[in-house]
Amino acid sequence: MLRLRAAFLGCTLFVVLSSCAPKSPATRPGPDAGPSGPAASRQDAAVYAVVLDTLFNHNGVPPERYLLLVEVTELSYRARFIAEFWAKFYGTAGADSAAVDNLERRGRDALSLRPIARTISSQASWTIQFVSPATLDAMPKGPADYFWEAFYKAFPNALGTTSLSAVGYNRTGDRAIMFIDHGCHSVCGSQHIVTLRRDQGRWRIVALRMTMVS
Repeated sequence: MLRLRAAFLGCTLFVVLSSCAPKSPATRPGPDAGPSGPAASRQDAAVYAVVLDTLFNHNGVPPERYLLLVEVTELSYRARFIAEFWAKFYGTAGADSAAVDNLERRGRDALSLRPIARTISSQASWTIQFVSPATLDAMPKGPADYFWEAFYKAFPNALGTTSLSAVGYNRTGDRAIMFIDHGCHSVCGSQHIVTLRRDQGRWRIVALRMTMVS
C-alpha cells in the first residue's frame, strides 16, 4: 500500500521516501520468522481484529461491503532506514521501545496473512477478503483515478484496500504496536500507528496516531 501511495497520491508529507515518482515494487525476500514461524501468528490475528473493528465503523455501511486486506504484511522497504519514520513510532503514546524494535525486525520482510485469514475473520466483525500485491500492481498506472476506476470494477463492494504491517511486541508480550494503511480513492485514505495493551487476555487500543490523511 505504501508503494501505491507513492505512485498514486504523489509527494505527501508522510511518504518520506526518496522521491515523488512512482516506485517499482520492492523485491520480496522470504518471510521473516515471527513469534510462531514464517507467517503471521494467531496472536497477530487477535491484534489485527481489534484494530480493524476500531478503525472501520459499521454505521451506515451496507452489509455487502467488505474489507479487502493485502495478503502479506507491508512496511515500506525504504522507510525502515529513515530515522524520522521510526521516531513517529517511538513517540506514539503507549509505545514500548522493545515492541518498536520487534516491529522493525519483523517488518523487514513480508509475512503471509493467509495462514491466519480464518482467525482474523472469526474475530473481526467485518467480512474480510484478501488480495495479492501482484493483483494491485497489475492495475493501470498513471493518474490515481485510473487505478481506482479499475480497482472498483474488480472489487465493487470493497471499502478500498487495507495494508497491515507486522505486529511488534514487547518482551512480556502484553504491549504491541503496528501500522495500518488504508486507501479508498485518490483523495481518500489514511495511515495510522496503533499501540495496544493486553489486559486479562484481551487486546485493547491504547492510542491511534494518524500520520497521514487524504
